[in-house]
Parts: sequence; structure tokens; C-alpha cells
Amino acid sequence: MKKYLLASTLILLFPLTAIADTEVGSTTESLTVNSTEQSALVSENTENTDSEISTNVTEETSSEAIDASKEKESVQSKVEETIEKSETPDALTSDEDPSQIREALKADYMSTILSPEEVDSYTDQQLLNAMTFVNRVNYDVYSLDISGYAHALQALYKDHTLSWDKIEQAMTYNPNDFKNALDMIPTISQLQNYLDALYPSTSSFIAIPKLSDEELTNILTHISPIQKEIVEKDGTLFPGIIAWIMTFSEDQSVLAGGTATSTTSTTSSQESSSEVTSSSEKEKAEVPATSESTPTKKTGFLPKTGEQRKVWLTVIGGIILVIVLFILIRKKKNSAH
Repeated sequence: MKKYLLASTLILLFPLTAIADTEVGSTTESLTVNSTEQSALVSENTENTDSEISTNVTEETSSEAIDASKEKESVQSKVEETIEKSETPDALTSDEDPSQIREALKADYMSTILSPEEVDSYTDQQLLNAMTFVNRVNYDVYSLDISGYAHALQALYKDHTLSWDKIEQAMTYNPNDFKNALDMIPTISQLQNYLDALYPSTSSFIAIPKLSDEELTNILTHISPIQKEIVEKDGTLFPGIIAWIMTFSEDQSVLAGGTATSTTSTTSSQESSSEVTSSSEKEKAEVPATSESTPTKKTGFLPKTGEQRKVWLTVIGGIILVIVLFILIRKKKNSAH
């Protein structure tokens, strides 16, 4: 009889222990699956955000290219308006033969600018000096035609708003030798002297307002990223660097220290990348907080919920065992009497 009772007790306790182990295993597996799903969710969110940032940067880059193109068109339009290009059939060449220059100036279509008598009043040297000056303007600003040359000649020797002596000395400095506008800032005093001689504010040809060193520095800083983009795309800056200075010399926002669009976009992109990185790190940090009961490899502890269930089942089994033993002992005493 005692053997039957003991065997029944063990059979009763075995499924209880097995159930506890099964529940613990199920809980651990469930928590592991939840942790994996949360990690996958964070990874997906990070990839989606990175994709959005990449798209935004691409859109901003395209926007910058359009802005540079518009700036170029604006400068070119401003220059053509300033130099008053005419519909002349003959392009101006770097001719060093005074007789050929006179012949071009006496053409019928030039009669509205200067008369043959005025052409004859200029010496051969004056014609050559004007040609030297115009050749530099072609690089600084824009390629001139014969009418542009005529206006430069008159500014030098008729209007006297330009001085050949000053121009000749200033031309030892060449703004076209610099790869980027920022490279001109360390020698800004030479650039100032160059502008005063070739493009003074009082010139009847191409005039640039008198600028302070700070204003001129702000203009060069603004031009720099636009120039870099145009050079990378076209191989050279066109119109010339002086044309850009002339155009922005009337832009109050640039004179006050405005920056080019590409610089602002780059900064915004960097800030956006930093925000995304911080957000991703925050999401990853929050994952462990939602699964504090996940088993750790170092300690090997099981989830607290599983432990509590196993303890209660063990206690119940112990109580049953005590009851059985109590019954056995009681029957033994009764049988002894």
C-alpha cells in the first residue's frame, strides 16, 4: 500500500515539474522573438531614414546646380546690358595692326558710335593701348565686339574716365590667375587697386561701385562655391570673375555677408545626418528597456515570471507530498494500535 501511494505521488509531481519547465521555455522563446522583432524594427526605421536623407541630399544637390545656372544667366544678362553689345557683323580680334583697327571702326554700322573723323583723331599707339585693355576685359568680364572696343577707346581718350597709365601698372596683377575667388582674399589690396584702375566707379565704359575690403571679401566668399560648381561642370568660369564681382556689388545681402546656397545646403545635410544618427541610437537604446526580463548569457538566469511559476508548482507538489506522508504515518500509528 505504501509503495502504491509513493508511486502515485511521484507520478503526480512529474507533470507539474514538466509543465513548469515548458512554461519557462515558452516564456524565454517568446521574449527572444519579441527582442528580435524590435531589433528588426529599429534596423528598418534606420534604413528608411537613411534613404530619406539620401534622397533629400540628392534633391538639394540638384537644387544647387539649378541655382548656379540661374546665377550664371543673371550675371551674363547683367554684363550684356552693361557693355551694350551691338549687332555687328564682325567679331573683334586681337589685331595689333592699327590700320586694320581703323578700317573696322570706319565701317558703316559703326557710324552711330563714332565718326571716321573721330577715328582719325586717335594715334596708332592709342588704338593699340585700347586693344591691350580690351583683351584683358575679354577675360575679366565678357568677350567684346568692335562696338565694345569703340566704347573702351572713347573712355580712355575722349571721355578720359579711364587712365592708360594706371591701367598699364595695375595689369601686372591678373585676377584670372586664381583658381578660386577665395584665393584672391589674401591679396585683396591688389584686387582693389585693379578695380580702381580698370573699372572705376566713374568710368563711362564698365563701372564698379567702390567697395570696402569687407564688402569685397563677402562677394568673393559668396562667389566661391558657385564658381567651383560651374568650373566642375563647364571647365571654366564664364562670364569672367570681374563680371561676377560687378553683379554682386549691387546686391545688399551679399555685401552684408550673405553666403552661397551650396554652403547652407551642406550644413543642413550635416545637421540632418546628425539628427538621424542620434534618433537611431536612441531607438536602439530603448530596445533593452522593453525586455528587461530577457535571459542574459553571462548569468544564465531565467525570466522572473517563469521562476515564480516554477516555485509555486514546486510548493504545491511539496504540500501534496507532506499530505501523503502524513496519511501514511497516521495509518501506521492506527495499525500499531
